Amino acid sequence: TDRRVRALAGAIVRRCGVDALPRVQAAGADTSLCADGRGGAFCCESNRIFLCASTAWVSCRELAYELSHAYNTCTHVTRCAHGGIQVDDASCGYLSPPDLACSELRAAYWTERCAGRAERDEARCLKWHAAWALRACYPSDEHHPAHVRHAVQECTPRGADANLTRGGGDDEQEAVGRPGEATAADAKRV
Repeated sequence: TDRRVRALAGAIVRRCGVDALPRVQAAGADTSLCADGRGGAFCCESNRIFLCASTAWVSCRELAYELSHAYNTCTHVTRCAHGGIQVDDASCGYLSPPDLACSELRAAYWTERCAGRAERDEARCLKWHAAWALRACYPSDEHHPAHVRHAVQECTPRGADANLTRGGGDDEQEAVGRPGEATAADAKRV
């Protein structure tokens, strides 16, 4: 299994409960979720991840990216608003511009889209991901620069969150484990 998927799924279960794990299903190329070369989408209101089956590059990393959004929503780092597009007769929900910038920056960090660069270049790359998502979803948002600045300052993973998918031996990483398996972090809590 992909360590990022395992870490994020484990973090969702640990922090929010097993019911918070989103349902994952394929989405056809003809859906708006897969428009413009997208690889997937997280519908926060229905708690579903859609992976674009017709996109050849979609992999576990895309699943981890969408699980990042589910983690951010279930831990209340971002808020899901009612409405948005309808998928299978259910409202998908949506993230406001500040919440979208925050969640996209964190997803890019946890899926290592910017890893392997100098720290300054990694920060620029994460900022670019937040800005790209805002431009794609909210092209006329006049507060775009402020939302990106907020995401960089307030949403960049720190502490245990920083090591969630990257390892480091902290309690958060140790706590992932396999479903039903006691972990080192569980033993420390007893």
